[in-house]
Amino acid sequence: MVRSHPGQGRGLARDPPRARRRGDRPVGHGERWRPGVRGPRSDGLPRVAYLQHPSDGVVWWWWPTAWHEDDWFDERPGQDVVPGVRWWPGITGLQLLADMFVAGSDDVPLGYGHNYGEGYVDAFAWVTGAELDDGDLARLRETIAATSRPG
Repeated sequence: MVRSHPGQGRGLARDPPRARRRGDRPVGHGERWRPGVRGPRSDGLPRVAYLQHPSDGVVWWWWPTAWHEDDWFDERPGQDVVPGVRWWPGITGLQLLADMFVAGSDDVPLGYGHNYGEGYVDAFAWVTGAELDDGDLARLRETIAATSRPG
């Protein structure tokens, strides 16, 4: 679950204990797209999808990280994160800020950092409720892969 910190502007934080009580899966806990979850929601409510790679500094950065260790440092790092990443006052905030300038560069391969490539396809289909079969999704992924920059 993602929520705003009360009184701290638009920063986002996770609240795993509350989310577990409600049965939600907190952001960052390895949820993947599930087959068979397609079409419009039966309750008519909108859908929201968060795309996030563990190595994407853009999704982790916010000002308070410069002077306060965020809760995600307590979690097991993702598979594409350099082992031993630690929080250091001032330094970590600057490192994440620098990551924002290179996260989508040509040097970062698709599927890492802020390069999501064809990862948008499943999110698009799920959020819009589009009735696309596996063949449609495969063709859309191929089209995006063919037009994406090398990486």
